[in-house]
Amino acid sequence: MDLRPYQQEAFDNTLKGFAEFNRQLGVLATGGGKTIIFSKLAEHYANVKKGRALIMADTDELVEQAVDKLYKSTGIYASVEKADSRASLNASVVVGSIQTISRENRLSKFPIDHFSLVVADEAHKSLADMWQRTLNRFGEGGAKILGVTATPGRQDKRSLMGFYENIAFETGLFDLVRMGYLAPIKVRTVPVKIDIQNVSKTGGDYDVEELDGALQKYFDEICGAIKQYAPDRKILVFLPLIKTSKAFRDACIRNGIPAAHIDGNSDDRKETLRAFKDNRFQVLCNSMLLTTGFDEPSIDCIINLRCTQSSGLYQQIIGRGTRLFETKKDLLILDFLWQFNKYALMRPADLIAKTESVNEALTRKLETASANGEVDLMAAEQETIREQEKALLKSLAKQKRRQSNAFDALEWAAGLHDQDLIDYEPLAVWEGKRPSEAQMATLQKFGIDPATIKYKGQASKILDTLFRRMREGKATAKQMKWLIRWNIPNADKLTLKEASAIMDERFNRDRKPATPQTPRPPAPAPVAPKPPVVKKPEPQKETSAVQESLL
Repeated sequence: MDLRPYQQEAFDNTLKGFAEFNRQLGVLATGGGKTIIFSKLAEHYANVKKGRALIMADTDELVEQAVDKLYKSTGIYASVEKADSRASLNASVVVGSIQTISRENRLSKFPIDHFSLVVADEAHKSLADMWQRTLNRFGEGGAKILGVTATPGRQDKRSLMGFYENIAFETGLFDLVRMGYLAPIKVRTVPVKIDIQNVSKTGGDYDVEELDGALQKYFDEICGAIKQYAPDRKILVFLPLIKTSKAFRDACIRNGIPAAHIDGNSDDRKETLRAFKDNRFQVLCNSMLLTTGFDEPSIDCIINLRCTQSSGLYQQIIGRGTRLFETKKDLLILDFLWQFNKYALMRPADLIAKTESVNEALTRKLETASANGEVDLMAAEQETIREQEKALLKSLAKQKRRQSNAFDALEWAAGLHDQDLIDYEPLAVWEGKRPSEAQMATLQKFGIDPATIKYKGQASKILDTLFRRMREGKATAKQMKWLIRWNIPNADKLTLKEASAIMDERFNRDRKPATPQTPRPPAPAPVAPKPPVVKKPEPQKETSAVQESLL
């Protein structure tokens, strides 16, 4: 099986990172194929490095999925360590349940140096005691550790980086949408005000019993919204409890919407899923059963009534509808005008916004714009970011540094529309250190003001971008400084040659002499000559006489 370009890049970056780090994190949105990536890595460590690999997950579905994808992508039969299944010590790849492997009698059967690669699937859970006990044991034996997870929130990522030393790869949900591997996402904020202000928190999230009591009174209104805004869509609904799911199914049927419910105890689970696949009813209701290990790509509408503070859970829920399908144009999220208390609530903006300010502005935009129809989530986010970048550049224009020859790193990042660089915060320990002298010197040669760089990781990301743009023949940082200040459209997309032409024309225009005036009759007495016009010094140029210092 051939890897997609971003999967190949993730594979290569992981191997490269292991030359320096022992514990790495890989971040890939739901639907991106993280199982394929770590299967290929397991194959590499088994067949090329002549070692052994261990893949661990925390649900039966994920264990079975890893075994299946490993075979389909590499031809390797995994030996399974789970419940009554015991893996062979001679197996090149072991796939196991963390609940089983972490037990002392099962863990001790594997020598401490038995594995050369250990993969923690769903790595956002890997800070728990049973994970840490297992990972640290094999890590002490020399194993390289890779944790993989769907895109976590910023705080979740910061917590994980207390254990992992480096982020080997990171591809978000909308990166995959842009590349055409996932369906575009539309949002419709429905004018149904659902009040959950009195729902308390338990176990780190909203209390599901209280959610049940708060939600049921709105079910008929929500059914009305389905009939109005998604009459022809295949809908998956998430609810807090099994009894809530059954009650919503009954409300749908009462309102003339074909619906079914499914849970872990359903005897007809396979038959219900088959009927849903075959479009024999429109709405499938469940209570957290279908967040992982369920793949029905024809789903084109998600309703989340299982309110949550967990970004990982919310992304898993929405991810059930992002896969491509031949008759599917996009995924529609039906959202509501939630009224909630001090506890955060995951909303569609959380899928894409990387900062709190963008999140708040995007949520307001979605609520306002949805009154006129469905809103493309990615387009709305880009519009919100451009508005904030415009305000940022306006603010930077007032700073004295703007008059200097050096280019403010923040201004450059805003000109590139690079939100990660604009809002950079160090996560790994090494990223938070001071930039090295070599980094500072190189940044200065590129024309970036080193005084505007605080962290080693920030300097590294900026230099990576600078060198990549150089390879691609894009406008240099020194050119970008002028292009941005002249408000040249799409300055970040211009090539070096195009930027040079614009700058040549601009500077030559600025140097043109004034249009000669009609001479006046000579005065009877001689007049003092006018002082000579002082021309701007001509900037030197790399390939002409104009621009060497600007490239």
